[in-house]
Order: sequence, then C-alpha cells, then structure tokens
Amino acid sequence: MIKRISLLFLFFFVITPSVWGSPHPFPEVSLQYAHGFRVECGNGYYVVTVDRPCSDAADSQSYLLLSKGGSVPEAHKDLPVIYIPVKRIITTSMTMLPFIERLTDKSSLVGVGGKRYVYSEDIRNLNLLDVASDAGSGLRIDVEKILSLQPDVVFVYTYTATEKEAAERLAALGVPIVIASDYLEETPLGMAEWIKFVALFLGEEKKAEIFFRGVSERYNCLKELANKAEARPTVMVNAAIGGMWYVSGGRSWPALLIRDAGGEYLWSEVDLPGSIPIDFEKVLERALNSDFWINPTTWRNLDEGRGQDSRYTAFRPFREKKVYNNNARINGAGANDYYQQGVMRPDLILADLISIFHPTLLPNHELYFYRLLEEGTGK
Repeated sequence: MIKRISLLFLFFFVITPSVWGSPHPFPEVSLQYAHGFRVECGNGYYVVTVDRPCSDAADSQSYLLLSKGGSVPEAHKDLPVIYIPVKRIITTSMTMLPFIERLTDKSSLVGVGGKRYVYSEDIRNLNLLDVASDAGSGLRIDVEKILSLQPDVVFVYTYTATEKEAAERLAALGVPIVIASDYLEETPLGMAEWIKFVALFLGEEKKAEIFFRGVSERYNCLKELANKAEARPTVMVNAAIGGMWYVSGGRSWPALLIRDAGGEYLWSEVDLPGSIPIDFEKVLERALNSDFWINPTTWRNLDEGRGQDSRYTAFRPFREKKVYNNNARINGAGANDYYQQGVMRPDLILADLISIFHPTLLPNHELYFYRLLEEGTGK
C-alpha cells in the first residue's frame, strides 16, 4: 500500500509537472477578410506579422506573443516579445478602443493618446492618463508618461513622422510597441476583423471569433438584401476642403459600402483605396443630378454647407434635402463614433445606408450613425 501511494506521489508531483508546464499549441486563427496581418501559431506562442505598418512601409513588422513564463523559441529570438495575456494596455489608436472595450472589462486600459477624441463614455470615465497631445495632423506622444505607466503593450499608429519617431524611441527603451494599421484595410469587414488581432494579446480569441462571425454574417445578409433592389441610386460623397474636393477612390471602404448598400458610386472607376483631389467644378459637372449625398465633412445642417459655398445649393440632393451625414453619434468634444465603433460594426453602417438608399427594404430601421441634414441650426 505504501509503495502504491509512493508511486502515485511520484506520478502526480514529479512526472506530470513536466507535462503541465510544457507549452501547448495555440489555436489556429483564421482570417477571411483582413489582409494587413498574419498569424503563425506555435507551442505556447504566436508570431503576429503586420504586413504594412504604415502606408509607406517598405518592410513588415513581426511580434512574438509568448505565454507568460514561456521560453523564446530559437527561431524567433530576434523578434520583439510581448507576454500574453496583457494586463496593462495603452493605445494611441482610437480604432483599437472599441475592440478592447468589447473583449475586456476595460480595467486593462491604463492610458490613451488623444483622450478628448474618445467617444465611449465608459472609457472617458475611467480617468485614464492622456499620453499624447495634438500635433497638427497627428499626435505628439509623451514618452515619459508612457514609461511611467509600465504597459504590457502600447498600440500605436504611425501616421506622421513625429509619431514614428516616438514609437521608435519607445521601442529602443524596451517598451512593447505594436503598430496597428487596420486603417489600411480596403474593405469594411477587413477592418472589422482586426478584432482578432487585438484578441491575440488579450487571450480572447474565441470571443473575437464569435463576435466577428456575427458581424460578417449580418453584413453579408444585408448585402444580399440590397442586391434585390430594382434600382441603384447615384451617390456623391464628401465636400470641398480648402478649395479642393477630396473624393474617395473606387476601392475605398466608403465606396464599397455604397456599392454593398445598393448604390451607384459616381467615382467607382477611380482605382484607388484612398482619396483624390478634384476641382469643385468637375464635381459639379458629374454629380449635379445625383440622387443622394453622404458624408459632407462636418456639416451639422444644410445652412452650414450653404454658408461655406453657395454653389452647394446647385446639387440636386441639396435642393431635395437628401443629404445625410455620418455624425449622428458625436460628443461635445467632436469625437465621432462612426470612426470608432463604426470600424468594428460595418453591419450597422450598411444597414443605415440601405435604409437611406432603399427605405422599403428596411422599413423599421432607425438610423444609427447617419442622420438627415435639415435646414436651420440643428445639432
């Protein structure tokens, strides 16, 4: 009997720890729409590669996501290491916030860059340290503040030279910097699928998979519904800024949303994912008799447009009051939820657009991100 107990003791407390302590293969991560990052799964680790860290990047950037207590694989010893799941997160990318909020209880957030631009009231109430300030077209990242917070990961986007320099300095100081370039995705669902990217760092892969599956299924069902429309109304976008009208390219995600909502985008032939500047008169020539007008910069009402340039009144959607803007959810500081939650929920954007272009297809839908612009001083 004593011998049997001794053998059991030997098995459970001597032999099995080597089994329990050994790394286990991480689950495969399937990507259907996102093309900006790749995931390699290993025993106790992921290698995550961001193919285009920024628009002008010549090289990709890989990260080793390693289980806490794990050993760095020899084949990946030169990669930046981030121990997962992370518990202290900083982000200077506003589009990462909805993903983090969806996947966690938000207590893991310790800092944010550009706090005034955060839409979520729950996150604004967390009393987070603001680690960046405005610097013209980008953010001026406060390196010292970030160091003081001792983050497990800092999500950044490097849109300007100032942001790139700060990210490089932080990385050189040993801060776990991760560049998020979801904004370079060319499709709405591709951007939304970056929730799986964030989930890798949080250990919430399954939750992200379930959530995104629901978003993509709803989006595709709505797309099929829009395909049943008998007509495709013509749609113009944006408005002039500084004398030039920046028109979304035909491969941009706003253009794809219009197409998927059953609209005919007037510049669909522009084979670009970004925007191009066009002279006002050229826009007037092509879009004068369009059916709908969406996303006219920051207009809150038609009077604002009329006050900026009287030529706007010549457009048919302006005359017939068929101008819709994506600022229905905007707070007092100017933070627009369309560019935050909207990245994660393109199905809600698509539902709005279908309701605008084809109201009979969704007769009970209430606009969420969009609103009809009226005369007067409406909000």
